[in-house]
Parts: sequence; structure tokens; C-alpha cells
Amino acid sequence: LLTPVDHISRRPTDTYYVNKDYCLRAHTSAHQHHLIKQGVDSFLVIGDVYRRDEINRTHYPSFHQIEGVQLYTPRQLFDHRPDDEVEKEASWLLDYSTKALNVSRDA
Repeated sequence: LLTPVDHISRRPTDTYYVNKDYCLRAHTSAHQHHLIKQGVDSFLVIGDVYRRDEINRTHYPSFHQIEGVQLYTPRQLFDHRPDDEVEKEASWLLDYSTKALNVSRDA
């Protein structure tokens, strides 16, 4: 999403290219644009992603990624919410999601 054509993440050294036109998904954010255009304002995108990472204790070339999106109107953000309400809601959603997936938040 919003990644310029010349961005470092698109380089062959960082991305697995199938051929000159196609690559394996490096981020699940590629799907956000389509969902937002369809009018979806709250969603999770879950999927396998592939990156040319050197294997170590925190990196592996293939892994699962989860991204959550919650869109707000300017009115929802600024007219009726205390400054920390969005932060509290995001924290609650993260806690709820990790418990539902049986994952430690510190993982």
C-alpha cells in the first residue's frame, strides 16, 4: 500500500521475484487498498509473506503476517473522543485478537 515503484523493499535483493512482472507477496498490506475501496472500514488481513531475509532468531524468509485496519471519520476521531480513547481501543483490539489467537502479545 502506497509503496513507490523505486522503494528499497521492491529490490530483487529484498523480494522474491517469480519473473520480471510478478513477485511473492512481501506484505499483507497489498490487500488493504482493495478492501478500503470496497467500503470496508474494519478488517484483518492474514497471510503468508515472503522476504529475502537472512535466517536468524528473529528473521525467516517465509512467515505469517497479520495487519488490522480500523478507519475513522474525522468526526469520530476529533469531535467525540478523548485524546486517549483511540489508543485504548487499539490496545483492547490487540489484546482481544492475541487472546483469540492464543498468542503472547510480547511474541
